[in-house]
Amino acid sequence: MAELAGSRASRINGCGACAHGHTANLREAGVSEERVAAVAAWWHAPSSRG
Repeated sequence: MAELAGSRASRINGCGACAHGHTANLREAGVSEERVAAVAAWWHAPSSRG
């Protein structure tokens, strides 16, 4: 999902407004809280594999 990539990029580049917007969009789309929270360390999260 492109929104997950956007959320990760926002965290990397430090844009709080973008991170907030992507997080809101992910929640609106029904993405689980676990997956939203895992964006910060996506390479360790089981949900990043599928």
